[in-house]
Amino acid sequence: MGITDISAMIVSVISVTNHPNPKSMSEKTEIKIIHKNGQPYGIRDSGGYLLFFPTITKYDNQEQRYLDEVKEAFDLAEKILLTLQSTPSPALQDAVKEIAIPSIEHLLDLSAKYGGKIVSTASLSDYEIKQAIASGRMFVNESCLGYVWIPNEDDIFPETIEGVKQFEEWYPLDVELPDELKDFNNILAKMNKPSA
Repeated sequence: MGITDISAMIVSVISVTNHPNPKSMSEKTEIKIIHKNGQPYGIRDSGGYLLFFPTITKYDNQEQRYLDEVKEAFDLAEKILLTLQSTPSPALQDAVKEIAIPSIEHLLDLSAKYGGKIVSTASLSDYEIKQAIASGRMFVNESCLGYVWIPNEDDIFPETIEGVKQFEEWYPLDVELPDELKDFNNILAKMNKPSA
């Protein structure tokens, strides 16, 4: 995931909370990409624009860079469109309603209180970034570089009720289990299978 992906993801979350017609966000409306001058310009629905894309400037002797950035913008626009068209989980809907982009001080406070580390979003998966956004553990600076506070590994596998509650605050989005873990008999069969 590149910097452009992170920037637009943050912009899309902010834009949803400041939507010109919040009622239309709760209704099924057509969401579409608007193009201008051969580039994605923005994404809108019947209530107005949800987000805008930066204009890609073309310079002499930089044809390949320009083509690469335009292709990246089209790919990003499609990804965001698909995300917005899918129905978000209740946890994500609640997170979007209450989202406030945290400051770097907030991430430092988390680190001071719980330990853990602050890492670049470049080192994280899409899933980890979505969890960080939903739980208020992500900061994006003015250069559109993203940073996420990650708890200690011991806190990722909690053993107490308080630890589980804290974990659920840090990782609020539901995770789909693989099919082999949905059936307890499959788990028992794997546990009882003799090792080779």
